[in-house]
Amino acid sequence: MKTPTAQLTVVFLAAILLGVGGSVVARLWGTEFENPVRPGAAETLPLDAVAEEYPGAGAPGELEVQAIAQAYPDIVSKVAYLEGDWAVRISGTWYFFAEGRMLPESERENFRNFTSIRFYNYTPGPFKARVITEETAERLRSRSARSEPPPPRHNAFLDSLYQITTRRDAERQIGPHHFLGRSAQVHQMLVGPLQRVEQDLIALSARDAEVRDFITGLHQISGFLWRNIAGTQSR
Repeated sequence: MKTPTAQLTVVFLAAILLGVGGSVVARLWGTEFENPVRPGAAETLPLDAVAEEYPGAGAPGELEVQAIAQAYPDIVSKVAYLEGDWAVRISGTWYFFAEGRMLPESERENFRNFTSIRFYNYTPGPFKARVITEETAERLRSRSARSEPPPPRHNAFLDSLYQITTRRDAERQIGPHHFLGRSAQVHQMLVGPLQRVEQDLIALSARDAEVRDFITGLHQISGFLWRNIAGTQSR
């Protein structure tokens, strides 16, 4: 989980394709990318600048799986366009985009039985509260009031990504960490990024009274709760 560095990110971060010579391998921050890329492509060339130069260019799921690979380079070992779909490999298993479900090969054809993972655009910068129109409010009320919950999410991909399948796994991966003088339960992969954020905030608070007052006014920081998502069959 890294700090966003591009204007458009999906889920975790925006992807930038790194062109590497010949025809077989390109890399996303150390992640093998098994598709041919235009020879001589600049290492910082934006993804859309090499469109249609390799199998699967522009196909659904390309941006999402590449963003996942860039955000988790120590976990995702490969990215590829396989059998008509984009996929990432984690711990020897391929997970296919599958209409946004991120499914293992054995479940690809059953994607309608599962709820998609929420991929969305993320804009860096200060938080701006969303204005809820009456139309949006009514849509949310209607969704909450439906009698049947949506299909469950297939958890294999997220379980592999975060190395958590059970509550006991979560308790092993998640532990207390001090952030801005308060203790919070967070995943171990967040410790480094949080430390960097903390350093930036402390430095900023030394010269910005508003930031300093905000930090001083914090009473509690929470980061973990094991539960099923309300109104769904997913945790």
